[in-house]
Amino acid sequence: MKHLPTFIKSAITLGCMITGMTGFAHTDSDMDTVLFEAVDLASVQVDGDNSRLTITTDPSRPIGASVVKHGGKNCHLDVAVNRIGDTLAVTLDQNSSGMVSFFLRCDSEVVINLPPGVSLDLVLDKTVINMTGQYGGFNVMSDDAVITFDGHAHRIDVLGDDVVARMVLIHTEATEVVRMNANNLMADLGFAAQAALSYAIDAPVAVFDRGIPNATAGTLVQLSASILKGSTYVVKSAL
Repeated sequence: MKHLPTFIKSAITLGCMITGMTGFAHTDSDMDTVLFEAVDLASVQVDGDNSRLTITTDPSRPIGASVVKHGGKNCHLDVAVNRIGDTLAVTLDQNSSGMVSFFLRCDSEVVINLPPGVSLDLVLDKTVINMTGQYGGFNVMSDDAVITFDGHAHRIDVLGDDVVARMVLIHTEATEVVRMNANNLMADLGFAAQAALSYAIDAPVAVFDRGIPNATAGTLVQLSASILKGSTYVVKSAL
């Protein structure tokens, strides 16, 4: 693996850190579930320490959040879920010694189901995010992030150091913006066949396949990185 690019090494390292060293770790888990009122909910904020997020807008499931905390007796993870006006705030606060953090898993899994159209603001030290559904927009700020998204958002902003993103945006509108800024960025973006994309790419080292040609107007795909690898492509099954 010594010849792997830095950003690929970072993605592998991040996966190990987020999932925990399960082959060696002793873990205890407990889960908290919170149901909240969806009326007039406009945005969700998640901030704090390492966490895995699963976010959906599934109408067949209740609106709410479940938080699973993993860790031994020396892992102290405080999770707060509060509704403040039209905003849901989730705060994750991890407090454990360096020795415990190295040998034991100490993290959380947050599963959130929301009404369509809500905007997201996700600020986490390190994270793995899986999202499906319809959103007003979402913002991700993280040192290291692996992001998978399948759905629609009017605006997408990602800021980080090492970022791996795979997104399928099949309900594209001309006002949509996909903006990513990272030191090392791997981004594969799928769109419907009728999508019109306008590119703004700033990367001194880049291997990027524009599978959808540049247009004078349409969805703005703005990617800035020191090292960039990825593509845009047509999702064949998109309606």
